[in-house]
Amino acid sequence: MQQRRRFNQTKSLKERLALFANEIREKAGQLSGPERDALLKKARQADTAAHLNDWVNSSGLQSPANLARIWTCGWNVRTPCRRPCLAVSLP
Repeated sequence: MQQRRRFNQTKSLKERLALFANEIREKAGQLSGPERDALLKKARQADTAAHLNDWVNSSGLQSPANLARIWTCGWNVRTPCRRPCLAVSLP
């Protein structure tokens, strides 16, 4: 059986995403046309991923128990459905 190669990252995900976005923007500055647009799109995606990572790791998130209450509608008390329900009000 083949073993996985494991290693610890020396930089945080946020740092790696920022570095990637900056490198991509530098490359995009040298190009024009659709190639440039595609690289700029990748840079924006990396920025968005960094912001999402910050949001996920923030202390202001709700606990999973609260999220379960929000995302199940409970139209039948004995057997509540498990589909997302937008009609449920926030606690």
